[in-house]
Amino acid sequence: MRGRVLSAGFAVVVACAITITACGDETAQETASAGEGRTEEPAASPTDSATSSWNDYLALTRGKICTYQGGDGAGGQLTSTQEAISITPNSAGTEYLVEAVTAAGVGDPADSPNAITQRSPYLVHPDGSLSVAQKPAAIPPFVYETDQQVRWPDPSALAAGSTTKTTTTITMTATQPEAQAEIDRMVTSGEGLQMRTSYLVEPAEAITSITTPSGTYTDLVGVTVSITDASFVNAVPAAARELAAVLDNLRNLATTQYFARDTGLVEIQVDNFSQQLQGCTG
Repeated sequence: MRGRVLSAGFAVVVACAITITACGDETAQETASAGEGRTEEPAASPTDSATSSWNDYLALTRGKICTYQGGDGAGGQLTSTQEAISITPNSAGTEYLVEAVTAAGVGDPADSPNAITQRSPYLVHPDGSLSVAQKPAAIPPFVYETDQQVRWPDPSALAAGSTTKTTTTITMTATQPEAQAEIDRMVTSGEGLQMRTSYLVEPAEAITSITTPSGTYTDLVGVTVSITDASFVNAVPAAARELAAVLDNLRNLATTQYFARDTGLVEIQVDNFSQQLQGCTG
């Protein structure tokens, strides 16, 4: 049982923890190399600080579904879809609940019995900055919760070099009694296995344009989110030793994402894995 918990549980953090789309798997194949279709020259700040907001660069609206494809050269292909299933203005800003679905192949991920679904809240604050719940995609019966969100500077501040640092605690529990009992045997206290993770948010390399199958985009903002440290909070020594490789893979893992104004996410890179926007409907 423990092997199943380890492979389907916290190990999924390695592929999923810091991406805005759902996580990938080992069957991915690269279809657009990182850097292909780009003009890598110094780019101007996306807009002035008085009007710069992640609302403009997330470009999320109800009914809009965007499709992404790509991979890492390992012999397959991944397709992801992304949709805002709720948009709620409130006193704290605008809250989006984003659903991302990923599956191997080039078909609609919703048609795949092995698709991975991730729902993540994003909060755009009145000052234009963004709070993101950085946690892995849930693979039943495992459930993940994070104690706080990671703050991104507003697009203009990010382009000007602003960075943020956040440390969060991710807790893994299970909805099936057998799986939860195994988790309980892995911890010294508490109801779930906890991992403390430190994130660095910083500007990505400034580029003037990105060309994807859906078009060429020039008003861009790029962000890199890196895991600078990771450690288990309440794992018993034996479990900590078994999970040491997970921490080694997580440390210094970085995700770079480029967003186009009024379009949204157009490219994502995680090490040698990349996906590009294929198009949007709705």
